[in-house]
Amino acid sequence: MPWYAPRDPTPREQCPCCGYVTLPERGRSLICKVCFWEDDAFIGDRLDERSLCNKMSLRQGRANFVAFGACDREMLIHVATPEQRSQYAWKPLPADSPRA
Repeated sequence: MPWYAPRDPTPREQCPCCGYVTLPERGRSLICKVCFWEDDAFIGDRLDERSLCNKMSLRQGRANFVAFGACDREMLIHVATPEQRSQYAWKPLPADSPRA
């Protein structure tokens, strides 16, 4: 199965983990360049359901991003620097949104 790449890679969708608008689409297993969260189509925005691809809950990924700047400490080498983040819009995340 070939790797999925959106036709238009322009960021339009907010990452459910860090809040930056980095994803061209939601629910397609695309990875955020700011926090390295993989947008899990199976859990969507459910905060406490464990994501198999991220190996943690979205709530834990969010807490990790606030604490050290990535969804997982091992992913720090892959994420945008604070300076690089400025190229992406940011908006506050909803506390708990049930979108699947």
